[in-house]
Amino acid sequence: MNKYAFVICLLGATILQASSSAEHTPGDVFLDDIKSTRSLIEFLKVHRAENHLKTLTFKQETIRYDESGKVRDTTIWLESVHYPGNFRIDFGDPANGNTNIYTRDSSFAFRKHELVRTTVGPVDFMLMKGAYLHYATDSTLSRLRRMQIDPDVFTKSTYEGRPIYIIGAAENDLSVPQIWMDREHFYLCRRFSYLKSGALLDVRYDSFQQYDGHWIENFVDFYKDGKRIQTERYFDIQTNPSISPDVFNPRRFNVDMADRRGILENFEEQRRCWNKGDLVCYMKAYEHSDSIMTVSRRGVTLGYDNILKKYQQGFPVDKMGQLHFDEFRFKKLSDEYYYVVGRFNLRYEGREKLLQGWFSVLMQKIDGKWLLISDHSS
Repeated sequence: MNKYAFVICLLGATILQASSSAEHTPGDVFLDDIKSTRSLIEFLKVHRAENHLKTLTFKQETIRYDESGKVRDTTIWLESVHYPGNFRIDFGDPANGNTNIYTRDSSFAFRKHELVRTTVGPVDFMLMKGAYLHYATDSTLSRLRRMQIDPDVFTKSTYEGRPIYIIGAAENDLSVPQIWMDREHFYLCRRFSYLKSGALLDVRYDSFQQYDGHWIENFVDFYKDGKRIQTERYFDIQTNPSISPDVFNPRRFNVDMADRRGILENFEEQRRCWNKGDLVCYMKAYEHSDSIMTVSRRGVTLGYDNILKKYQQGFPVDKMGQLHFDEFRFKKLSDEYYYVVGRFNLRYEGREKLLQGWFSVLMQKIDGKWLLISDHSS
């Protein structure tokens, strides 16, 4: 089996499940109402609707074992998620063109930039890790059945000292596909599914930590016939980053991929700086010159120092809120220039609705880095 093929069987182990803790702590009354898969899903749709994870990126150290249990190889993968059904894995350096893209209930495998395989079928492994929030309950139950998980079988148990729900199997029955979910934080802690060979894959999630209020596992182990066959360790985890839709578009796979990643890294750094209240750091996304400009309904501001001063006057730390970008669109003007359109979103404590607006920027590649030289927002 080649170094990439096995991933088709194991994709469910990804960190996609990140669960929001929010401010809600379910009490006994709520928990007593959860007596079926349907009631569990409906409970979660109510209590996680506002605070669920929408996008996620991370790096993954992948360790594979041989039949004797010895390490066979170790590789680094880059992974991106956008719920409900977009998932991408770059095996090693993205510039090498070895990538799997999962979108619109289909998967596309690229090797050395060439499309080598297309498979039709839903991205089922994302279902109970957040995708169910986007589907009607009946649709989620139907998708579970397609995964050969019986949603009519529902029980409570414990796992490693913690109370859990089990979907698809009776307590102590490890012979059929099933999903285990933590009863306090509602993250997946174990999952069983059939491989193409008919063997049952046992996926165990471990070492959960909170990232920006979301419970995320740091390790995942895979077992087949009682033997560990793969371990995944996650790091550089980013919750709700800005991800262009083109990342998950197989038709755009080879279109200036490196440029777009560089541009998105610029915006991601802006997001992190803003959310730390650091406007000097935020301004590093711009060319440091007197010729750059920003345009808004208040007029035109010229020059790096003037733009920084205007930001500092208009956004004291206590009024900055939490920022994220989305809805990116790219137009390549030349090897040196890109025109980029996107949306900014600001969340303020105590305010239910996001403050949103659109921007269009001109970006120039300067000394190998993409920087903003003109910025119009409204």
